[in-house]
Amino acid sequence: MRVGVGLSAAITAVPALAQSDQDIEALVAESQAPVDPVATARQQIAAGDLTGAVASLDRALLENPNATDARLLYAATLCRLGDPQGARIEMGKLNRQDVGQAMFDETNQACGGALARPASAQADGGSGVSGEVYGGLAYDYDASGALALQTDFFGSSGRNDGFSLISGARLTARSSSYAGTGGFYGGFSVSSKHDISGPRLDYDIGELRAGFGSNAGKIGFSIGPVVRHIRLFDDPYVTEYGGQGELVFGGAQTHHIRLRLESVYQNYDNRNFPGNDADGVRLDLSAAYEARVGESGFVTVGAAGEYKDAEERNFGYRGGRLFAAYQHSFANRDYLTLSGTLRHIDFRNASFVSDRMDTRAYGRLAYAIALGTSGLFVEWAATYTHRRSKISDSFLKLRTYNSPGAEARVIWKF
Repeated sequence: MRVGVGLSAAITAVPALAQSDQDIEALVAESQAPVDPVATARQQIAAGDLTGAVASLDRALLENPNATDARLLYAATLCRLGDPQGARIEMGKLNRQDVGQAMFDETNQACGGALARPASAQADGGSGVSGEVYGGLAYDYDASGALALQTDFFGSSGRNDGFSLISGARLTARSSSYAGTGGFYGGFSVSSKHDISGPRLDYDIGELRAGFGSNAGKIGFSIGPVVRHIRLFDDPYVTEYGGQGELVFGGAQTHHIRLRLESVYQNYDNRNFPGNDADGVRLDLSAAYEARVGESGFVTVGAAGEYKDAEERNFGYRGGRLFAAYQHSFANRDYLTLSGTLRHIDFRNASFVSDRMDTRAYGRLAYAIALGTSGLFVEWAATYTHRRSKISDSFLKLRTYNSPGAEARVIWKF
């Protein structure tokens, strides 16, 4: 009897504790609902529980290392705990990811304005203005053959090294709507190399781009005109004008595929081609896979096809190339870059030159040291250039060109 009374009392006590079956169901549903770790961490920060917020964000980043908002809040919380070095390490892991300006400003404010903005997800992505300016010194082991084909006919070729001044700039601007439904973009780039000792090795390249595009959603695009002008030895060499189109599949921050088509008409300066005419259409179609590797790496691999038509037949060609690049960013904002290109060109036959084929290769290994958080870097690089030209059924023998080199640059990225 007493057992029955006790059981009855226990049963009647349950509604007193839980109010109703609906409340119990609500509690169960709440316990099963997904919890937003960032929201939880913000509540903990507001309550002064910074250590608890760090633990919540740690768990979030273990589940999703690419959670940008969680890592930014993690960095801000570390600054509030007096660990600015730890915050800089976390910010370094955000290189090559899309970081919103408002989110970055919040984190930077918590760290007293001492943080540098992470490198953008792609060199030409996002809205706003970005770019870089650089200047420096270059050394070429074989500067003589860098811009001219040489022959070994009767020992006519020469190999001479040289030093050159190098400089360049790149600027890209996009409207705010470019990151949404679509907007306008524009930009330019320039690069130059001028000798200071050894053989003359002078060139200047300038490019202008503009158009309309969008990088929102799973498929981004851009389309617009392009103009490019090249000068050799301070004289006009060739002007290219035409258009480009680009598609980017997979808007995820971790990886995407980029397809690009450029079609231009090349107008050569007649003084550089006396008696010949290399004017004609040039097409270039490339496909590249771009992806994050771990928390601090970014890799690009791709292939391209080329086609050039010319009024003087032997200046036309068909070809292709393979290219790859890898960049690793360190916590102190230093970075390592390795890139290379392998290109094969098959020129069209002519009456006096038959079956000329070129194989060209270029490689570059660079390490950049960050000068504080101002966007300034000092970059040291080793380079290697190779060109082999083969002509069948001809007495001419073109010299194989091999030239290791080195560069030192001061770069400002913004």
